[in-house]
Amino acid sequence: MNKNLPQLEDGYTRIANKIIEAMCQLKISNYESRFLWALFRKTYGYGQKKDRISLSQFSKLTGIASHHIARTKTKLLSKGIIYEINNQIGFQKDISKWGLPKEVVPKQVVPKQGAGSTQTGSKVVPKQVHTKEKKETIQKKGELFIEHFNEKTNRQFRVTNDRKNKLRLRLKTFTLEEVLKAVDNFVEWDWYKKHYDDRWVTPDYLIRSDEQIEKFIADQQVIQTKNGKTRITLQSGETIETEIL
Repeated sequence: MNKNLPQLEDGYTRIANKIIEAMCQLKISNYESRFLWALFRKTYGYGQKKDRISLSQFSKLTGIASHHIARTKTKLLSKGIIYEINNQIGFQKDISKWGLPKEVVPKQVVPKQGAGSTQTGSKVVPKQVHTKEKKETIQKKGELFIEHFNEKTNRQFRVTNDRKNKLRLRLKTFTLEEVLKAVDNFVEWDWYKKHYDDRWVTPDYLIRSDEQIEKFIADQQVIQTKNGKTRITLQSGETIETEIL
């Protein structure tokens, strides 16, 4: 037996199949997903439904900075996917209590009803999507985002379907106000000021991922180049070094 491979004998976490199935359909950010798996490990992994878990414990287990953990926890609480009682955090197993938009709530299987009979089969609850209303909403938000980006960067970008799709994905995690704040912080970066004319200065660069938005709405950041790498220094004192920004 290869001792380097994970073995049940070394410990395991019991998670109900329906929770795993719901997680497979749950459309949340990378940070939120990692937070939940860390929560499973710290609760179900010890045979508990909830427990007192510090931000530093989540940070150590996920590799996510503590200030991002705090934001992620707040978002999951607001969505009803987790709950907190007397400083103890737990996973909300009742999917009906998740405060998610209809298009991102996992499908539920409900019994078919026959005349004078009980369950005869199952069907998937159809999504209820008001297509026209949603298109108008994302179009308006897309226009507000591009208008704000152009105003801050003195550019003339247009609203495209690709940009609307990217923005729609980001708005599942962040509010429009947070995305606009990311634009404000983006133009204050030393990197932006030095690369004003570069091809990177586009709205697509800013909304390409949840992590990108998270990075720009966090602490104010200062960037320095050293040995061909980009060093990001947060006001909190934490430094991050990457190959490119």
